[in-house]
Amino acid sequence: MGMIKLLFVNRIIRLHLPDRNERPHMYQEEKTFTLRFSLETRFPDEYEGDDDSHAWVREWETRIKPEVIRAVFESLRRTPHWAAHTRNRGKSPEDEIEVVLERDFSVTTPFSG
Repeated sequence: MGMIKLLFVNRIIRLHLPDRNERPHMYQEEKTFTLRFSLETRFPDEYEGDDDSHAWVREWETRIKPEVIRAVFESLRRTPHWAAHTRNRGKSPEDEIEVVLERDFSVTTPFSG
C-alpha cells in the first residue's frame, strides 16, 4: 500500500561538466533498499464493505505516514556526511515516496567515517 524506498546507487556513470572550474565526478554508484508497508485491516462478518469510506487509509495518509517520514528524515539528518532528499519517479506519493541518501566523496575523504 505504501512504500518508503531508500536509494543507494550501484552503477557506474561518467559525467561531463562544461565548467572547467568544477571537478567532474567520474563515478557514481547506486544501491536500492526498499522498506515496504502493507496496510491491512479486518472487519466483522456483518461488515457490508466501504461502510467506513476507507477511514483506515485516511488515518495512514494523514497521521501515520507523515510521522514515519518525519522520523526517517530526523534520523538521516543526524548521520554525518550524508544528505537526504525525496525524488519523484512519476508514482503517486500515496503509493511510493523515494528517499535518496547521498554521500559525495569528492568533498570528504572516502571511507573516513
